[in-house]
Amino acid sequence: MPWFALLITLSFPLFAQPPAPYKFGIQAVENLSTEVLVTSKKGSVLSIKNVKINGQSNQFISEYGGIINLSFEYKVHCKHCQPDNNQLLLGLHFQHTAQTCVRLRKRQSRWTSTKVQLFIPYFQGNHYIRARHSAAFNCIDALDWWRLGQPLGPDSQANIGMVQILTPQNITHARQPLSLP
Repeated sequence: MPWFALLITLSFPLFAQPPAPYKFGIQAVENLSTEVLVTSKKGSVLSIKNVKINGQSNQFISEYGGIINLSFEYKVHCKHCQPDNNQLLLGLHFQHTAQTCVRLRKRQSRWTSTKVQLFIPYFQGNHYIRARHSAAFNCIDALDWWRLGQPLGPDSQANIGMVQILTPQNITHARQPLSLP
């Protein structure tokens, strides 16, 4: 009987896993907005607009994964946020932690542009880039806030971009990879 209790205890974390992003065939495409409002439990925190992946639009198609350059503009309009401990987390929809963090200033009246790098897996599929607010003490601690209060991580309303990895059509004449880590 104790083994049964152990099995149930260990299997509960598996229920909070997001769907695998690597399904073959046709995949549904989630919505991507031109401007995204990032919120916390207490209200809106910041807005993100003009998202560009590798200098293009917020949608990018490649035959390879690798490192991408993500640029965007943001404006903080959080009235309830504490000073000096607010971050914007960025990562992929299926990951357990965020990949990168942008430290936010208190409130800003103007748009601020920034650039970060993200790693996109080499697996075929649609990889959604999502944003989330964190109130950790620093960016290193904040990366683990990716699923805090949301067992599956940020939902599709947090989509700011998408990278679609296709199967290479001609291996001998395939394009160069995005970049190597």
